[in-house]
Amino acid sequence: MSIRRNILGRRRAEEALRENEQHLVSIYNTVGDVIFHLAVEPEGQFRFVSVNAAFLRVTGLSLEMVVGKSVNEVIPEASLAMVLEKYRQAVQENTIVRWEETSDYPIGRLTGEVNVAPVFDSTGRCTHLVGSVHDITERKRAEAALRESEERHRTILQTAMDGFWVADTQGRLLDVNESYCRMSGYSAEELLSMRISDLETLETAAGTAEHIQRVVAQGEDRFESRHRRKDGSVFDVEVSVQYKPGENGRMVAFLRDLTEHKRAEEERNSLQLQLAQAQKLESIGRLAGGIAHDFGNLMSVILLHVDSALEDLKSGDDATESVRAMQEAAERAVALTRQLLASSHKPVLETEVLNLDSVVAECETMLRRLIGEDINLTFIPGSGSALVRADRGQLGQIIMNLAVNSRDAMPQGGNLILETSSLELGEAEARLNPAAQQGSYVMLAVRDTGAGMDQKTQARIFEPFFTTKEVGKGTGLGLSMVYGIVKQIDGFITVHSEPGHGTQFRIYLPRVRETPEPVFAAEAAPMQRGVETILLAEDEPSLRDKVRELLASAGYQVLAGKDVEEVIQIATQRQGPLDLLLTDVVMPQLSGPQLAHRLQPVHPQMKVLYMSGYPDPRQPNSGLAPDADFIQKPFTKQKLLRRLREVLDEHATLKGKPALGNERL
Repeated sequence: MSIRRNILGRRRAEEALRENEQHLVSIYNTVGDVIFHLAVEPEGQFRFVSVNAAFLRVTGLSLEMVVGKSVNEVIPEASLAMVLEKYRQAVQENTIVRWEETSDYPIGRLTGEVNVAPVFDSTGRCTHLVGSVHDITERKRAEAALRESEERHRTILQTAMDGFWVADTQGRLLDVNESYCRMSGYSAEELLSMRISDLETLETAAGTAEHIQRVVAQGEDRFESRHRRKDGSVFDVEVSVQYKPGENGRMVAFLRDLTEHKRAEEERNSLQLQLAQAQKLESIGRLAGGIAHDFGNLMSVILLHVDSALEDLKSGDDATESVRAMQEAAERAVALTRQLLASSHKPVLETEVLNLDSVVAECETMLRRLIGEDINLTFIPGSGSALVRADRGQLGQIIMNLAVNSRDAMPQGGNLILETSSLELGEAEARLNPAAQQGSYVMLAVRDTGAGMDQKTQARIFEPFFTTKEVGKGTGLGLSMVYGIVKQIDGFITVHSEPGHGTQFRIYLPRVRETPEPVFAAEAAPMQRGVETILLAEDEPSLRDKVRELLASAGYQVLAGKDVEEVIQIATQRQGPLDLLLTDVVMPQLSGPQLAHRLQPVHPQMKVLYMSGYPDPRQPNSGLAPDADFIQKPFTKQKLLRRLREVLDEHATLKGKPALGNERL
């Protein structure tokens, strides 16, 4: 007997189950998240039953390396302890456990959100764990990058030179950086309890509120303002602000401290005015230099004729006194010209042994006209030796500048006292001033009863372009030039002043024990003679003729040219030697140095003595070398002959010839 049972329905159910399982396996292997199935073994170990394709993809492991293996064999050792702890927690507490985990696998580092859930049998015992891992590696990397970016921006804002604010639309400060704290003197905690209106000085609180509304409406603004520091002082700022709309609208502002910029701008404007004034003085100085050149030529002619007249006159002749008066007037004219050139910053630099008392006395008449009748001028000469080695014009410039400075300090009149004295500085006294050294000095004191100066002003008075006078009334060069001249003579200067009690300058110059040589000889000295051949180049006819005459009378053979072309022609046609070229520095067509350079190949042994009436012939564009032999116009007969003899004797000594005279200037 056979029993037949209809199993068609069961087969259909089995097929449906298989189809459903295949569908689940397909989903299991195609889902993006990692899925794994673990068996919970009695001894508390965990073994992989299955994993999906995503597990193998993100870990870089093969199916054989995972399925059937213990968790201890698959999970990296660095993460194993934490993973086992979480698995055991899920089993013991019968709950889903979630955590974040970062593990290193062959394919790279994986950071994921892990979920593990227990699976129970019919008795309620946990026999399996099912877990999933959502890869958050990129999200974590982005979060880390965002944090790093935010920290970097915060660091930049905190260390920026400019100040930084964040404020709400009510003007409350929400954030500030360290730079603004330094600018304002407030701490960050203090500023975060304040409003913008607490710091603004150019606007009222209502005005600041209106300004904030304008920024909100237009989105941004840029303006200059002034803020108040914690100590009450104010400072200029440039503000650049933007409004960031949103649920809680914010204003972000950068603030630049303009204090140094404003100060630099004021100094630049002041320097431009001073430069214009200095350029004006330079133009005047150039004009004075040109006048001095022509005046030097004329005075040289006058003085040379006076010398000749005195030689021709017999002792006791009635005309002798008249000629000597002419000589004295000429000497005073030369001294006056030097003083004018000194005040125009065009000094004639000729150092010599001078009596400081005599120089002050020479300046006294000019000073009285310069300072005005409402100032009483007194000169008190010292009793000791007042000999110094310096340039007469520079000493006059020191006296003039200090006198003008005192005059300007006494607009209502007062007393100006000039006093000289001789003194010895010992080691103890010299230590009181860094510029001083032990030794003998001549001191010139210039005292006034003017307004005086405070300590802050005294500290800067010798700086170039520093002046306390109003714009257009001074260049700030006078005292700086005094300081420079004194240093050049190896001296030093001190100043003592108090507001309302006048000022006293003391100039200390090294004292010398040499005998001073008069500028012009009162008596005819023995003539310095010679036999050499002199080539004379001078474009002023009267001076050329007189110099040729006196050189010839002194025994020299003189060849003179009225211009550069004639001088060159004479030199090239000359068969015999030319011992010396006496030439003006500035002439039409060619300068003296250019002329000497042109003649050098023809007469290589020829010496050169330059002469000029310009106060600064050695300026860079003149072509005159610093060590060139030179004589300043105007000169006397004796001075020219001595200087000429000095140059020729040096030449003769170098050649091994006997000197025809060795008297030096």
